[in-house]
Amino acid sequence: MKHYQEINLDTMQLTINVLHTTTCDRMLIIVESPAKAKTIKQIVGAKYKVEASVGHIRSISQESKTKDGRKLEISGIDIEHEFAPIYEVDEGKKDVVARLRKLAKEEKEILFATDSDREGEAISWHLAEVLGIKDKKSLKRLEFHEITKTAINEALANPRPLNESLVEAQQARQVLDKLVGFGLSPVLWTVMGNRNLSAGRVQSPALYLIYLREKEIQNFKPVEYWTVNGQFDDAKNTVATLQKLETGDKIPDSDQIFALKSFAGEKIKEKIENAELAQKLESDLVKNTRYSVSNIDSREQKNSPRPPFTTSTLQQAASSRLGFSPKQTMSVAQKLYEGITIDGQSTGLITYMRTDSLNLSADSIASARQYITKKYSQFLPEKAQYYRGKSKNAQEAHEAIRPTDPSRTPESIQSQVDNAQFRLYDLIWRQTIAS
Repeated sequence: MKHYQEINLDTMQLTINVLHTTTCDRMLIIVESPAKAKTIKQIVGAKYKVEASVGHIRSISQESKTKDGRKLEISGIDIEHEFAPIYEVDEGKKDVVARLRKLAKEEKEILFATDSDREGEAISWHLAEVLGIKDKKSLKRLEFHEITKTAINEALANPRPLNESLVEAQQARQVLDKLVGFGLSPVLWTVMGNRNLSAGRVQSPALYLIYLREKEIQNFKPVEYWTVNGQFDDAKNTVATLQKLETGDKIPDSDQIFALKSFAGEKIKEKIENAELAQKLESDLVKNTRYSVSNIDSREQKNSPRPPFTTSTLQQAASSRLGFSPKQTMSVAQKLYEGITIDGQSTGLITYMRTDSLNLSADSIASARQYITKKYSQFLPEKAQYYRGKSKNAQEAHEAIRPTDPSRTPESIQSQVDNAQFRLYDLIWRQTIAS
């Protein structure tokens, strides 16, 4: 019996060593959201441990003193030392941070896969700080704009360094918000009698622009003017304009209503100043009961399809066509991006939804053209359309918002998503295919 127990203990020790070696060979990937973690976990397999920070983990401190006892003019901002922000772990994130610290010690390497925008870059920096990574240049970032196997594997094969310029930009925005808000918010409370209001880096200039616009509206002097349109009946052979009457531009959606530009050889003013003049003109016009077309101007007009969506154009389209608020649009888009269970697997349906770029990848264009060739070949242009944004600061490395797989039609997933997700995906899919 004693000999048996000794052998069993040796076996147990051996098992523990094997498990420990396997764990050390594994890598830790940290993302922002649990939904995103779930989708990526299915793609990368057991070699990687995928965990979520659940958004930001630290905020600017509310402390009014530094660690060395100096009093701060504005809490959390050390103005004397180049406006350096002082951070603290959010109360609700202490358990998350403790778990990530434990995992960071167990895993072989840490890969930071937070979003590739300014906020995501800052979250990676904060995670590195709390995990004790002092050399930020050694930090490995995974950048991808869609959660698909191809995109994730490409990111794993080509990790990039931390973009410290983006981190500094995010910190500068936070500090500026605090500096402006700290000075202006109390003024707002006093004037408006509401301590729930706040002023900040964005709200304050936006409010000033609204004030200037309202001032213009109040100073506007309304001027009366009239227009004269003619309606003609083809059946009585009284179509637009002979000798005395020349037609102007057609009013849209009608073949028989014309804006009148001239009568009896005289040009009609675009803006008739008063009712009396309009009525006299009308009286003269109706005396002549026969008109015919004297001249037709033909011209070609080229209509290009609308470009794929950026964040702002998606919000506008969802508002006007679907009745979604901007907040609802971004919430639904986030779920479509992070992954929804399709045919039993968590699947990212669209690319990253925070972008100001109109670019589409060569692969996505090829996939879309392949789909169109099968379904609507008669409408496929010889060459693909390419779009360029007007903004000089657009992040052209990113893509516009598009489906991850153009052949995944809205109808094919309708039964597996909720109504809001279907409608927004349908909007994005159609705009991308049309473009």
